[in-house]
Amino acid sequence: RIELPFDETKIQDVENPALSARANALTLIVIGLAYDSIDKPEQSIAYYQKADELQGWLPNAGKEVVH
Repeated sequence: RIELPFDETKIQDVENPALSARANALTLIVIGLAYDSIDKPEQSIAYYQKADELQGWLPNAGKEVVH
């Protein structure tokens, strides 16, 4: 269970840059799904877009999930 709105500053980073980008993307996608589950599509889309724009998340590293 997460409380919405979510404080993005609490997302922790990991040492591996590629893994960090994917982990942060997954976090943002899950938050977007949480907003979808409570019928808040504008907020969910904003989180999906943030995930898509993450620095270091390569197109061939699972980005099709957010698309």
